[in-house]
Amino acid sequence: MGPSTSPFLSPSSRLPGQRTAPALSARFALPLPLSRRSCPLSAHKKFNPEGKKKKKKGSGQVIDQGARLVDIALEDGSVFSDDGFKYISESFADHTLHFIGLLSDGGVHSRTDQLFLFIRGAAERGAKKIRVHVLTDGRDVPDGSSVRFVDELEAVLKSLPEGVDGKIASGGGRMRVTMDRYEADWKIVERGWQAHVLGEAPHKFADAKTAVATLRGSGEAAVSDQWLDPFVIVDDAGKPVGTVEDGDAVVLTNFRADRVIEISKAFEYADFTAFDRVRWPKTRFVGMMQYDGDLKLPARYLVPPPAITRVSGELLAASGVSTFACSETQKFGHVTFFWNGNRSGYFNESLETYVEIPSDAVPFNEAPDMKAREITEAGKEAILSKKFKMIRINYANPDMVSCSFFSNLSFPLSFLSPFLPSYSYCERAAERGCGKKEREKSSKELWKLTRFQTKKTPPKSGRAHG
Repeated sequence: MGPSTSPFLSPSSRLPGQRTAPALSARFALPLPLSRRSCPLSAHKKFNPEGKKKKKKGSGQVIDQGARLVDIALEDGSVFSDDGFKYISESFADHTLHFIGLLSDGGVHSRTDQLFLFIRGAAERGAKKIRVHVLTDGRDVPDGSSVRFVDELEAVLKSLPEGVDGKIASGGGRMRVTMDRYEADWKIVERGWQAHVLGEAPHKFADAKTAVATLRGSGEAAVSDQWLDPFVIVDDAGKPVGTVEDGDAVVLTNFRADRVIEISKAFEYADFTAFDRVRWPKTRFVGMMQYDGDLKLPARYLVPPPAITRVSGELLAASGVSTFACSETQKFGHVTFFWNGNRSGYFNESLETYVEIPSDAVPFNEAPDMKAREITEAGKEAILSKKFKMIRINYANPDMVSCSFFSNLSFPLSFLSPFLPSYSYCERAAERGCGKKEREKSSKELWKLTRFQTKKTPPKSGRAHG
């Protein structure tokens, strides 16, 4: 395809703030949206060798998503007057309101402050019985912080107006219970359904703090928050305090889509077959947001989704550019669904080839390559085929295995928290007012702390590493 055959390759057709990637030849040059806010390298000297001030450039779009949309709806109170909340409020007088989601302030999938505001808001607007089903984190926040989050939630529930019955009803670790993604392991969702809906789990406790502390254990044998077994809270008679029944309202509190789409299908689809639900209560079910716009899933939600258009996948397809996308199951959605502006499927199937390498159904640190070899081979074949003008692949293990490594350290993760270069920690540093130099210093310190991990040592057995 010559430069004149596609608006993508014409400098005059670029969107404001876009520039052509210099590493690509003129024939294949594409205008890439580079945002100084979203790209940490943009502040590096090589992007501005003269040190001169330049106008900030972005993709030409400012799109509020996820947590920010929920924040806005809570700040202006619109969430309590919109259709989604009106729908669930019809259950308040005679039925139970259930909240299910990640109990974490990491800001990646959910935030506790938003959950607390929703609980208080529902209680003030007529909810008489509230049950919370908690999924412990340990990935986006320091491992072991689950006990603190449970304490905070219990305090909120105890502070509700007189006559409101609020309790934690069930829970478990996010990687064991409910929060599977990309249909990698439906057993995870089934465990959640059994605990949250049916009130069935291998562990039963009188309160959630005891549940989390007991299932975690202590010392070197401590279990990470993310891997806690499912548990159910029971009353003095041994009866679950919060099963989901006909007429109840159910709210998923995660704003990020990928890890709650499967449980949404279990609540919403009449012809669901991924596992035996035993019973399917007729609930007033809503998501914090609509998690899949193409599937219209869920059909009802508390916060309207953003309209994301003119994303790169859409423009590539419209310009006739053939693309190839590949990753292991855990990151397949990142090169497809998220890349395409929270859309399932294709823009133009004749131009787009998506290859998913199925995950190993084991903890990530037990198979740390996470199909890296297979992803590499698929990428090589795509390059050598010369069929594609744009290729994107995502290696899952640098993210997924590193989270497993840090969360299984024998010393508290909080020791490293000032230095972890994840989004949530960087965001907190910005909120504390940390300057650029301090953040750069933190990154250097992390490098010093972790250099020993990459030091080569001869194999004790005398065999070569493989």
